Amino acid sequence: MTLTKQSRRQRPEAAKRPHVKRGGFGPARVSLLPAELKREAHERRVRQRMIAALLIALAVTVTGVGGAGAYAITAQSAADQATSASAAATAQLGRYTEVQALQHRVALSDAAKRVGSSPQIDWQSFLKHVAWSAPQGFTITAITADSASAVAAYPQGATPLDGARVGTVIITAHTASITALPSWLAALSQLRGYADATPSVTAGDGSGYTVSVTMHVTDALYITPLKKGARS
Repeated sequence: MTLTKQSRRQRPEAAKRPHVKRGGFGPARVSLLPAELKREAHERRVRQRMIAALLIALAVTVTGVGGAGAYAITAQSAADQATSASAAATAQLGRYTEVQALQHRVALSDAAKRVGSSPQIDWQSFLKHVAWSAPQGFTITAITADSASAVAAYPQGATPLDGARVGTVIITAHTASITALPSWLAALSQLRGYADATPSVTAGDGSGYTVSVTMHVTDALYITPLKKGARS
């Protein structure tokens, strides 16, 4: 019993066992590398991963910059082409400046012809016949006339019974008696271009009356510059 205890005390201490890695499955793996070497290996792997990530980021940046540069070059090329086309069109248009000026003069001439050849009324001849139609005892004191222009239509009557008109003549006369007024209206109705006539009578302060006749005329009075005079 004594020998057994002594032999146990004299037994050399067992060497330190190496670290054993065990996974969930499969045989156990034993790492015999010192801790310093394992740290260096781990740090080296970390550095390699960082360098790889840096290279990937650098490649992405270079690709983006290259794409932006290519787009800028393409846009500049398109702008240069548009500028060249505009300059060529301007130069081409400059060759036809004289032609454009001629076309403008022709357009003005056509407009002048349309205005000059638009329907007109020979008022001088017509108003002469209006004055001749006045019966004896009627003294014409004023005559005014207006008609449609080359750019505006003449106002028409307010009721369907009003005939088409292209002008108006207002005749003012003084008379001692209005007995002949109906015969004067009948004489006016015989004039070419007559549409209708409306008389109004105002008694003067002394003896006599002031008669005003508003007469509308039709396009039968129209003439053009190629014709001379109007028939009544």
